[in-house]
Amino acid sequence: LIHCDLWTSPVVSFSGYQYYLIVLDDYTHFSWSFPLRNKSDTSLTL
Repeated sequence: LIHCDLWTSPVVSFSGYQYYLIVLDDYTHFSWSFPLRNKSDTSLTL
């Protein structure tokens, strides 16, 4: 089972990232974090 969450940062980074996609593997408890500039980049990242 994999959990995904899209987090909006209150501050835009110097590189222009405002959103972060967090993915968690329920079995291994391994997590990934992907910085995103737009919400629409989520489907491209997954």
